[in-house]
Amino acid sequence: MGGVPAAAVASTAISLLTRPKDKMTVLADRLLASQEFKSLTQQIASGNAETAAKRARLEKLIARSEIFDKWYKALTIEQQKQIGRAGFINWLSGTSED
Repeated sequence: MGGVPAAAVASTAISLLTRPKDKMTVLADRLLASQEFKSLTQQIASGNAETAAKRARLEKLIARSEIFDKWYKALTIEQQKQIGRAGFINWLSGTSED
């Protein structure tokens, strides 16, 4: 790939990387980069979120973090309700409790 298509892709990428980020994007970036989130994903990958009780334990751990609290408070009320109903891990994966 080269020429005009490559230039268009590069231009779009540069534009996305250099434009100012809104508050929600900054908070989401910080949450995703946090040690707490990395630990959560490692626990999930290790099979430690297979049951509702295990997911609830992991969710309590991440909910205690300052960055999660800031991110959560920046969500809309509807998003907060969705997380409350489904649980954070299920919400992230787009699944619901059965």
